[in-house]
Amino acid sequence: MTVLLDVADIMLKPVHWLVFYPTQKALQFGIYRANNIGAKKKHAKTLAKDPRSSLDIYNPILQHSATELARMIRTGEVTSRQVVAAYIERIKQVNPLVNGLVADRFDKAIEDAEAVDKLVATGDLSAFDSQPFLGVPITIKESIAVEGLPNTYGLSWRQKREPVSCVTSKPVQNIIDAGFIILGVTNTPTLSTTVESDNAIYGRTLNPYNFSLTPGGSSSGEGALLGSGASPVGIATDIGGSIPIPSLFCGVFGHRPTAGMIPHDPTTYPELQSDNARSCFTKGVMCRYAEDIAPTLSILASQEIGDPSTVDFSELSVIIMPEGLGNSLVTPRVSKELRDAVVRAGKFLGGSKVKRIKPFVNPLTTAFKFLPVIRDGEVPVPVTLAGEDQPPVSTSREALRILGGKSQYSPGPLMFAVSGKLLGGKYADVTEYWAKLKQQLDELLGENGILIMPPQPKPAQRHGWSLTHTVWVGYTAIFNALGYPVTHAPMGLNKKGIPIGVMVVARKNQDIRTIAAAVKLQEGFGGWVPPTRLGVPV
Repeated sequence: MTVLLDVADIMLKPVHWLVFYPTQKALQFGIYRANNIGAKKKHAKTLAKDPRSSLDIYNPILQHSATELARMIRTGEVTSRQVVAAYIERIKQVNPLVNGLVADRFDKAIEDAEAVDKLVATGDLSAFDSQPFLGVPITIKESIAVEGLPNTYGLSWRQKREPVSCVTSKPVQNIIDAGFIILGVTNTPTLSTTVESDNAIYGRTLNPYNFSLTPGGSSSGEGALLGSGASPVGIATDIGGSIPIPSLFCGVFGHRPTAGMIPHDPTTYPELQSDNARSCFTKGVMCRYAEDIAPTLSILASQEIGDPSTVDFSELSVIIMPEGLGNSLVTPRVSKELRDAVVRAGKFLGGSKVKRIKPFVNPLTTAFKFLPVIRDGEVPVPVTLAGEDQPPVSTSREALRILGGKSQYSPGPLMFAVSGKLLGGKYADVTEYWAKLKQQLDELLGENGILIMPPQPKPAQRHGWSLTHTVWVGYTAIFNALGYPVTHAPMGLNKKGIPIGVMVVARKNQDIRTIAAAVKLQEGFGGWVPPTRLGVPV
């Protein structure tokens, strides 16, 4: 089979260079012009020339973890108002360029911060016992309901029906009850069905390390803000890689928890009608400092998940898979910089005992086998796109309108609908595949194993890449289907100033091990590294 794939790959090379490559370049050029990326780069360069306007000089407050900020507020080293104001100022500086935040509550956030400061001034700090992050700012993905803020999923009909949400999802209420102060909500692609944000309501989000690149998705806005140093921690969602992919592309930490750890909230993605589909979906944490993952996840999940410092790495079996899922007709070989990052991470965590394995899963097969799982019992995408009491959207008609630049829909959900219809099949057809794969991985990991691998075959890609490289999500979607916890840890920048990182995987309910690995890797490799020059490679 490998030989046949190699032969087919060689035969298809002319098609790639004569058809696929020019089409991709034309698409990227159109996106570049439509989003004024050249002008934004020029503006960022101009700002960088003056220390008073440079976006590459950070307020010291922005260089602390959320955990550390909570301690500083509690002890009076800084006020909550100072912290919240510093992040609001940073967002106002970078958001016109990256378009990460799509709606804010800045005035109310300042009021909330001042109320915290009045409480601290009384000397009664008992509130911090039940509100460990009292006075610390946070951002939330727009697809998660927050009362008073939009919850449109990028759909115009939802915006018209309910401009702002009338409810707050349970996990977000947990965040509020823990003392966090919400600054606003962040961008996501339409229905969160692709791995880069672009929708008819809010537009496209750009990568803070290079405006010509995508921040990944679907938690694009969180990735862009965090990578810009404009949020300490964010709450995201994930159904096929929406946390680890933007975490890689934007150089931050991200954790997708074990399936079911955070109970499904009917206010988020009500289109997921079956337990099978819901098991792939979860909320999770994205942040710039690894120490914030565990406490924030404990709050989201309404349960204490443990202390990462208690994990003894001498007792763990560290397995590395530098080649990821391998290369095929549609997925390239993992870049050397990402392969090297996996090897370095493995040696740092496992020493001489690290075990190296070869790819054992075909990414194309994984992507296709994943579709029936997330589509099991769902409300069809064309129905969701059209809205209530409206005829379903014609995917073929809208595809033509997209080519003519006249569609109100982004390509992502239409591609998802078409691919699911043509290739998805039924859930019953893939249960055996996933059961065998789970058994294989469980045996590989054993009772004490963690697997380290690349989150994608390449670092951040140019805008529009998801239209032609959708199957890359097989790298991450495999673990959504299996329900395994996944943590992304940044491993610095490559020679072009673009983030690289690794993905750490463990068996179900062993989240604390993948999180502990991220904390350890931050100690060894520095964690989040700010852009050398925001939006413009140096």
